[in-house]
Amino acid sequence: MPIYNVAPYLEIALNSVANQTHKNLEILMVDDVSDDGSEVIMAAYAEKDPRFRHIRLTTNGGSGAARNLAIAQARGSYLGFLDGDDVFTPHAIARLLTSLEATGADLAVGHVMRNRGGELVSSRLHREYFATKRLRTSIVELPELVYDTTVWNKLFRTSFWRDNTLAFPEGVLYQDMVVMADAYALN
Repeated sequence: MPIYNVAPYLEIALNSVANQTHKNLEILMVDDVSDDGSEVIMAAYAEKDPRFRHIRLTTNGGSGAARNLAIAQARGSYLGFLDGDDVFTPHAIARLLTSLEATGADLAVGHVMRNRGGELVSSRLHREYFATKRLRTSIVELPELVYDTTVWNKLFRTSFWRDNTLAFPEGVLYQDMVVMADAYALN
């Protein structure tokens, strides 16, 4: 999790990960030099739950740098991403993991919901593509997948990520667009 000045949302995001039905998790919280109290929240989670690790960058490098550092230190077989102001539903990781294990795919993609005034509604971009469950599809079979450029609704095999030397561009906004284009092209 790249974290930069998201203290008002951070506990909700961290709780959504801590409360996953799949419990065997390593949660790497990378503090991108926050100055709003986020670091205190991260330290508290790391102290009370051994699944959480608090890593602090010494200079602000953006979410790409934070994610790359976490990937380098990750010990698990799978990589998932969440921003400090996002939330996973309780079964999100379990469902994505089940899909990866059942299909042997390198990445699994989940649906996205948006909070609109306290009501969860289907993301307009994802609504059509997730109306039907699809297993082992690709951008060749479903070119519209290329529009889903976020990383926080996906689970990747760590070996796929590392074998293909995928990395987030650093110092730019919306860096998941670049890495997702590469991941889709390789899958």
